[in-house]
Amino acid sequence: MSAPTTSHDDTPHHEREGLTGRRKGPLDAAEMADAALTAAMIVALLAAGRVLAAGSMMQVVASFVVAVLAARRRTRTVVMASTAAACIALILGGLGPVSQAALAGVFGWCGGQSLRRGWGRIRTVGFTLLIAWPAMAASVLFFYPAIAINRKLRDLVFENVENQADGMANILAGIGSLFDAVGLGIVDRALGSVGNGLQNLAGFLIDNWLLLIPATELVYSVIYALLIRSVGGGILRRLERSLVDPLDLDVQPEAEGAPVPLALNDVVLERNGVPVTAPLTLEVQPGEHLVIEGPNGAGKSTLLDAMAGLDNVGRVDRPSDVVGLGHVGGTARVGQRPEAQVIGTTVGEDLAWGLADDFDVAATLADVGLVLPEDRPTSELSGGELQRLALASALRRKPKLLLADEVTSMLDPTEQARIIERLGALADATIVRTTHRDDAVASDRRIVIRRAAHNEATDDERGGDERGADLRTIRTNVGEHRLIRLRDVAYSHAAGKPWALPVLHDVDLSIHRYELVVIEGRNGSGKTTLARILAGLDTATSGTVERTSGVRRALAHQHVRLQLLRATVDEELTSLAGVRTDRELSGDADQQARTENLETAINLFELERLSGRRIDELSGGEQRRVLLAGLVARGVSLLVLDEPLAGLDAEGRVDLARTLDQVRLAGTSIVVVSHDVDWAPSHVSQHLRLEDGRLRSIAPGIGGPA
Repeated sequence: MSAPTTSHDDTPHHEREGLTGRRKGPLDAAEMADAALTAAMIVALLAAGRVLAAGSMMQVVASFVVAVLAARRRTRTVVMASTAAACIALILGGLGPVSQAALAGVFGWCGGQSLRRGWGRIRTVGFTLLIAWPAMAASVLFFYPAIAINRKLRDLVFENVENQADGMANILAGIGSLFDAVGLGIVDRALGSVGNGLQNLAGFLIDNWLLLIPATELVYSVIYALLIRSVGGGILRRLERSLVDPLDLDVQPEAEGAPVPLALNDVVLERNGVPVTAPLTLEVQPGEHLVIEGPNGAGKSTLLDAMAGLDNVGRVDRPSDVVGLGHVGGTARVGQRPEAQVIGTTVGEDLAWGLADDFDVAATLADVGLVLPEDRPTSELSGGELQRLALASALRRKPKLLLADEVTSMLDPTEQARIIERLGALADATIVRTTHRDDAVASDRRIVIRRAAHNEATDDERGGDERGADLRTIRTNVGEHRLIRLRDVAYSHAAGKPWALPVLHDVDLSIHRYELVVIEGRNGSGKTTLARILAGLDTATSGTVERTSGVRRALAHQHVRLQLLRATVDEELTSLAGVRTDRELSGDADQQARTENLETAINLFELERLSGRRIDELSGGEQRRVLLAGLVARGVSLLVLDEPLAGLDAEGRVDLARTLDQVRLAGTSIVVVSHDVDWAPSHVSQHLRLEDGRLRSIAPGIGGPA
């Protein structure tokens, strides 16, 4: 997506040419995002109103939010936001909040139309009375027959009115007591009088409810209209000075300028103010294919971010300041986390997002080796399928500069070769991609970058081949030999529905203590589904999963960043290991064991040099090591690793194999799910392949079926 550019037009939003015109077509990404955010804010405000016994007040505040949305977006966006808020309110609070959410939408829309068109107070009030007052009166009149007939319901409604008045009076009394404590008793008495007035008004309304409620709603409608016009207008004017015109966020136009050629001249790139690369001197010419290699943490992703204009702004020289990120004919960036780039709910929706042209979905997918139905939910795709879908969406924009960060890291060897061949055939695009594999082709220019000096680890720091923490001190909960057994397990997406998609069937597997099991398979073969079943995160559609009592399981997901929830490495490791810092627990035996486990795991995964670093400063491989160390330190009995090699350089792959052998010897059984057929630790108890939904044994040391 393109970086938004702030408009310098000082003309009020509602007076800009063409803004009040009708725009056809489905909601765009910005409109849907605004609708979702507005719905969430409405629900949050109404929930606060119920807690504080100030529902009417919070309904007005929610109307301010809707008014700003209505002034900047199409009516259908307001309808979507209000409907979503009403549905959530129905689930959380019943019919009362539903009515408030709907009325906030109606009043907000009326106020937004007034702000959009620049109406005065009289016209605003008249329009609101015409549209909103009948809706407000109807919301009350709807209950009239029931209230008149059912005494218990009438008492309940009246009690709610009294409770709201009493709640506001109590709030005012509490505020007044604070003033009285500092010698401002006059303020306390004034607030008390207001509270008493509200209670008296509530009693008067209850006594004369049949006639006075519609009249009261009329007065409320006038007050609401004036408040929304005043307060909403103030909010909108502030937004005008900082936000872009929403119509600029429609279909991405052709990028102006050119993102290449580009150059870096003896530049040190930083991440969050910390240098991550050695000085770089580099030129990239139009049409060139460049492959960047280097160890984890050398700054390869940071370099691509700089080329994309996302970071280190001003350190990349190019003829034009227009990078055109996300624009047709501009720059496309495919990162290591495809799940963060795939934003459509279905495959076809993701490919169409932000573009208005007609296209062949099947052909677009086949271009990157995917055969998927257009309506396939993206939530059901494997990591490799998501990675190729993100690439297909990038190629749809016909970029002049394609930045591909480990774009084949989640693919099996066949699909890796297909994608490399496809990228090599892009004659009209400049390609810069990072890799840890020896997959450069003849037309590529290769460069290798190294870590910044402060990131380099010496042989002494790394321990060389002599390192090796005694992981037998890691304590797990299980003493039984067999940990888990799967019998005739099957799994289908949307099981029981006509569109069910079978993934696994007739799966039999037993895992024992001290075992390291490797399960390989092509992208989309069901490896991640099997990993989730083994970790207890998904339930088999049929068959049985027998687990020994006390077995503690954990899954290291292939999208590792989603599992790292703390800001720094130290905080993340402490949290994952379950170590608490409460002083009163300092002598707890279990906590002492976890602390010792954590120290051992930090040594084993060589994380001492990352202490104090922020998670977002780490490379993908470094983040994965942090996650694995934390899970091992927690003392899990069965550790399932889904594509653990993604993002690891050659040295990291060797280290991981050696480390997993030591973890296994400590008593933690390991299942590695991977598409890498050329990698395995030295000791593998079972080497299996997942094909056609079934597990098949592979002879030790052989990459094919036995």
